[in-house]
Amino acid sequence: MAADKPDNTTGKTSGRAKGTKLRREPGKEPRRAPTAPAAPAGAAKASARQRRIVLAYGVLSAITLVLLVGVLLLPKADPASAAVADSNAVASLETEQEHEQAPRLEGEAVPLSEASTDATPPPETESVPRPEAVPVPAAAMLPRETAGQLYFVIDDAGYNLDQLEPFLEFPGALTIAVLPQLAYSTPAALSALAAGKEVILHQPMEAESGKDPGPGAIYVGDSPEQIQEVLARNLATVPGAIGMNNHMGSRATSDRATMESVLLDAAERNMYFLDSRTAVSTVVAETARSLGLSILERNVFLDNDPDRDSIDAAIREGMAIASRRGHAVMIGHVMVTELAEALHDLYPEMMEEGYELLPLSQLLSNGRDDALPAHAHPRD
Repeated sequence: MAADKPDNTTGKTSGRAKGTKLRREPGKEPRRAPTAPAAPAGAAKASARQRRIVLAYGVLSAITLVLLVGVLLLPKADPASAAVADSNAVASLETEQEHEQAPRLEGEAVPLSEASTDATPPPETESVPRPEAVPVPAAAMLPRETAGQLYFVIDDAGYNLDQLEPFLEFPGALTIAVLPQLAYSTPAALSALAAGKEVILHQPMEAESGKDPGPGAIYVGDSPEQIQEVLARNLATVPGAIGMNNHMGSRATSDRATMESVLLDAAERNMYFLDSRTAVSTVVAETARSLGLSILERNVFLDNDPDRDSIDAAIREGMAIASRRGHAVMIGHVMVTELAEALHDLYPEMMEEGYELLPLSQLLSNGRDDALPAHAHPRD
């Protein structure tokens, strides 16, 4: 039924009043009711979209059905086989852990990975792959064992600097014993210190032979006050000295009263004493024990025979002692050029065989004040 249209002249609706009957005019066909207008284009598009949606649902349903059928057709895993596999995996992991973990000593630090898990765990973060731990060989964590410790002492420095120079150029540790109150006492001590060598006072002492020990000597019968004054004057000419040993002194080192005064004065100055053992009758070690002090003792004289073969043999004797006992104290003299040559030539061999060359003070700090029986020095 057509919609009512407004009258352009009256503004009223021109349709018939409700209830009015229609009359057929003669010779005319009766009017038919007008057909419904065609659907608009938007409705057609909506209908096509609905058909596509229905088709998509159908395809998805078919895919889902295929997947379900495939899952149902897969063979089921045997529970017994799965249990065996899990057991093997656990056993393998435990075996790896036993091989990787070294026994821990009491008091050893616990790695963070093995620390207690009682503490509140940290907040979860993004998972990052962990690098595998690289085991450190046990040998790398232990101190390196040495063939022995060698302590070389070079006596009689102070007469000049020329004789001292080859020893100062030696790459290993040496202890330089400087005679006091000589023209080059102080320069020799300072040169040795500048070269990184340890310096001690080479204290002149009375000899059994009656030979003159040189300036600043200590004699049997000197009072403790006299000995203290002599040592003070001598040390003033040997700067940097941290210990002392006897020059000659076969009589003085055999006298208990003399050595008691010397050792007590050295202890008050925080200096160590090395007994050169120029006499088998020495009482230095015995006196030191009675005073509760520690001293050092020589093992080998290097240049009793100053030829090269004898010096080489003496150095190797000291190396053998160090291998057996852990250390050896060897004394030589600055004026023996063959000794300087031998030390330079044998140094690579000492290093290759694993010996340590150390300053003499290191021996006392290691608590080693024992020595092998030594023979008297023919020079007294």
